[in-house]
Amino acid sequence: MPVICRKSPFWSCPCRCPTGSMAAGLLNPEAGPVGSGHSLGARRHRWVALHSSCGATADLARYRGMAVQQRTIGGLSLILGTALTAALLVPTPAPARAEAAVCSGTRLQLAIQEQGNSPVDRFRFSLAVSGEGVDEETALKQLNTRLDRLRRELNPLVLGRLVVPAPHTHRRGRSSEQRFMANTGVSGEVSRVNYNRLIQAMGAMPGVRQQGMRSVADSEADLRLQQRLLAAALKRGEAEARATARVIGASQVTLQSIRRDSDLSRPRPMRMEARSRGFDPEEAPKPQTTLRLNLDYCLS
Repeated sequence: MPVICRKSPFWSCPCRCPTGSMAAGLLNPEAGPVGSGHSLGARRHRWVALHSSCGATADLARYRGMAVQQRTIGGLSLILGTALTAALLVPTPAPARAEAAVCSGTRLQLAIQEQGNSPVDRFRFSLAVSGEGVDEETALKQLNTRLDRLRRELNPLVLGRLVVPAPHTHRRGRSSEQRFMANTGVSGEVSRVNYNRLIQAMGAMPGVRQQGMRSVADSEADLRLQQRLLAAALKRGEAEARATARVIGASQVTLQSIRRDSDLSRPRPMRMEARSRGFDPEEAPKPQTTLRLNLDYCLS
């Protein structure tokens, strides 16, 4: 005997709830047709059954559980999606920057410079080599001849390999007496032992002009020198800061910051004048290093 449906909160039940197999068919779409003229009504009763208490059958309980599970999963997805969107929209806080040290007394700024010389480890030389002729071919041919001789003389003396860039040519003189010149350069390094021999060999070659010789320090010795200069600069800066503190009546001296300028470490150029007794590497100018520090003190 049919049972009257109770009202659903979402849909008013216009007809009577089916029982038995008809209820199963309405709740399960795979159970086949429900009867003539009840297709739309079946869909409506299925929707009402999932959201009301009409028909306490096993199929109804199963579908109600599925509906609740689907709604729960959908709600979790919505919550997770909202949380992820909020996390993406919240700006990342900028990293905190260290603030400058606060001085409760008098701020003193000092610029300290220290210089020192390193022992000579080797020498770096630079040469200009040229060839001359009535045309470019002749000038380049003479240049190649002079380069071949220079290589034979210098290769046994130099450290490593010679550096020879590509040559360039140009015209010289008036149109009636034009000559072509081909020029290039040769550079390399030589040890202290072969210092004088290299100078004498370069001076005896035609078409070779000395462009300079520079003394170079050993890298480890230069690093040790920089460390000594740094210690001396800090010691000198502290002494000047304490002297200033005594003058103004301050009792405490605090170093707040150190700014170090680029170190200037360079080879020393040498004059290449002819000498009858040759050249002594001990007389060559030593490489020089300059260290500059900007020191900030607080006198209180």
